[in-house]
Amino acid sequence: MMSGMGSRGARSVRAAGTVLAVTGIVTLVGGLLAAPASLAAQDRVAESTLVELTVTPIPVIPVEGFDGAYGTAGTPDTGAPSDHVDGDFSDPDGVLDLVTVNGTQVVETSWDAASGQLTTRGNATGFEFDYNGVDDFLTAGSVDSYARCVDGQAAALAYARTDAVQFMVLGQSIPYYVPTEIAVTGADLNMPGVAGGTVTVLGQAVENVVNEPEQTSAEAYLEYTATAELYDENGDLVYSGPLFDLTVGHVKVECQAPVDPQTPSETPTTPTDPPTTPTETPSESPSETPTSPTETPSESPSETPTTPTETPSESPSASESTPPTGPDTTPPAGGGPGDGLPVTGGPVGILLAAGTAATVSGLLLLWASRRRLRG
Repeated sequence: MMSGMGSRGARSVRAAGTVLAVTGIVTLVGGLLAAPASLAAQDRVAESTLVELTVTPIPVIPVEGFDGAYGTAGTPDTGAPSDHVDGDFSDPDGVLDLVTVNGTQVVETSWDAASGQLTTRGNATGFEFDYNGVDDFLTAGSVDSYARCVDGQAAALAYARTDAVQFMVLGQSIPYYVPTEIAVTGADLNMPGVAGGTVTVLGQAVENVVNEPEQTSAEAYLEYTATAELYDENGDLVYSGPLFDLTVGHVKVECQAPVDPQTPSETPTTPTDPPTTPTETPSESPSETPTSPTETPSESPSETPTTPTETPSESPSASESTPPTGPDTTPPAGGGPGDGLPVTGGPVGILLAAGTAATVSGLLLLWASRRRLRG
């Protein structure tokens, strides 16, 4: 009698163990299947930095090197319905010892799951840079930069703008986008071992936008660079190379690429070589009633345009004359990412932990039931 009861108890333990083990395995499989979606949720990146400064060290003069950033905002929580990150202006690198930032300072990133939009901004009124102890070596106007991308869409854009057409270096006006050479003395640069030389400066807006099946990203900033050739009093070259790189309003975003790589981009990039008039292929209908059956088709068919009628530019300044006033909350056509957000890291971890625990418990019960049956 006792043997029968023990046998029934062992079978009950074995049944419970089997159920736990199977449940654990199913839960583990579900967690592993959800893991790629969880990782995809972290593919998004948004960054905004108001000032990035690199000063090249020149030991022979000497000039002390520097590398630092000021006013930063990182990626918001893209696992939440929405999130916003304001800039950190604590200046741990000491950038403000060399750069004065004027006016209202804005650095921010934001995420909106309903539209799948990730945006970032950077704004300030003006900048003054002291190089090697020379006050106001470079002064520049405002920066207004913006970048945006949308999950699953080729809709990234970015721009970087300023309210000035020139900036100043050593009191001289320098036009943007034109490398300009300035004659200098050692006193101009606070370099006693230098008799003279030249400094070449360049200020420009940089805008990089990628709308491809494999990648959707946008980046923009204003950049000021200087290089020099410096000589001593004997005419011997003392130094030739970069002096500094000052970047302001650096914004950057990366979104999940379009879901279907086979789907043509909704906003194709501007072709570098517009299609020319075909010379070998005649017009489909150059004339409904040709005057001569042997007449050669027109070399310039009226129905074949030489350039696309609608070619959105990669540069946001060309495609949007007015900067966006705020994130577009209209969901993408056909259902956006908000219709089915990927499982985030927390739930995936819970699934994996629960599945592991259930599997181990089930195996232990099965082992115990075998021992009871043998006993």
